[in-house]
Amino acid sequence: MVGEWTGARTKAELAEILGGQIPFGPVNNIADIVADPHIAARNMVASVMQPGAEPRAVQIANTPIHLSETPGGVTQRSPLLGEDSDRVLGEFGYSDDEIAALRADGVIA
Repeated sequence: MVGEWTGARTKAELAEILGGQIPFGPVNNIADIVADPHIAARNMVASVMQPGAEPRAVQIANTPIHLSETPGGVTQRSPLLGEDSDRVLGEFGYSDDEIAALRADGVIA
């Protein structure tokens, strides 16, 4: 009965009808989240350029905790598979030849 009653109304209509008297919270989809002014004010969605998605930036969830001295947050996209392998392995002491051998053996991308 509840599902039938709520299904016939929009989220805004339900919020108005229930008027804060009955605990209620909408289940938002991605479009709802991106359009929410509170989400925008809190910078909860970050836009980053992602290879293959050009010319538009993709929107991803930003860090939910905002501290004054260590605010955190998304500052760049995630690396593609294998994009940082040479650098990371080099930092762990692997030589260029060792990294090339790992790649040739299919151990790394």
